Amino acid sequence: MQDTSLDFLRLCRVTVDDLQALKVRETERHLIAPNPEWITQVAFLDETLSFGLFAGGRAVGLISLVDPRLVEDAEDREHFQSDCLFVWRVMIDRAQQGRGYGTQAIHFACDNARLVGMQGVSLTTMDQEAGNALPFYERLGFHPTGRRLDGEIELVRRA
Repeated sequence: MQDTSLDFLRLCRVTVDDLQALKVRETERHLIAPNPEWITQVAFLDETLSFGLFAGGRAVGLISLVDPRLVEDAEDREHFQSDCLFVWRVMIDRAQQGRGYGTQAIHFACDNARLVGMQGVSLTTMDQEAGNALPFYERLGFHPTGRRLDGEIELVRRA
């Protein structure tokens, strides 16, 4: 596995065109919304920070993080571990997979969690779907919490 250093740039009008063009593998399309849809959703969520992943100036992926402390609706807040930064979405372009970018994205999330005073990172994954990312997250130290949210298994990695 080649591991090239990434730059994480906030989603903005300068980066959005390159990021919209990224695609997942055909076998992963059922696991994640297309980037244009994703980008439109996060544009209207104040509690979400989204970043483009760039290697050598070239867009290779996206990550969106949610700080549950910024979620206004109490019912929506119950979806999250209160002391963990939530990885809402992460994707690596189909042509860029296998280079360590997904691992770097998760480390970026963990670093951000520490920076904002959180105790770890949580996420959900479609563990009952073919091609899911559960084995990837487990290799990175995530453990099931015992909760299922919207039909997905919740995982947490404590600092």
